[in-house]
Amino acid sequence: MSGVQGARNVSPHHPVTARGYILWADSVGALRSSLTARGWINDDRLNVPRVVSPDGEHALVIMGGNDSTGRSLDFAPGLARRRGPATHRAVEVNGQLELFKWGATPATDDIRTWVLLYRWSRAEPVIRAELSLPSRMDRGDVVAWKERILLPEISLDQFDLSDFDVIAEDDVYFGISQTS
Repeated sequence: MSGVQGARNVSPHHPVTARGYILWADSVGALRSSLTARGWINDDRLNVPRVVSPDGEHALVIMGGNDSTGRSLDFAPGLARRRGPATHRAVEVNGQLELFKWGATPATDDIRTWVLLYRWSRAEPVIRAELSLPSRMDRGDVVAWKERILLPEISLDQFDLSDFDVIAEDDVYFGISQTS
């Protein structure tokens, strides 16, 4: 809800990518604020904003998901946007930790990274979310999940979303060219 509220404050004068960024950034801020009050620790290793459990065994990150997010365990979600090497490494560690679950310790100091995956759109005024453990990536997207916990939908009926010119699932294309 914090993310959607922040995105509501974006005006036509903001950059076209602002709404999606602010939605994500305010969601990260609200989650981290809530969890650090319970003893979790903010960590920005490799510029990935995560929060680490008090026992140091789990980390949590927030990412936008595709249309399958939070709908059903029958349909695996993907990420809304491709991710880079830091996310790939975290997911790789998740897979390695699974190999060593019977008592051996993997040769890494990394921890299990869970993803709070969210999805919303103007056409469907609810937030769908899930807390899920990715286990394999391919070409910047998660293609396998070890565990998925679907969360209850959150209604956005109290927000007027009709003026959102760029909505959560829209891609924003822009060109970059060299000038003399």
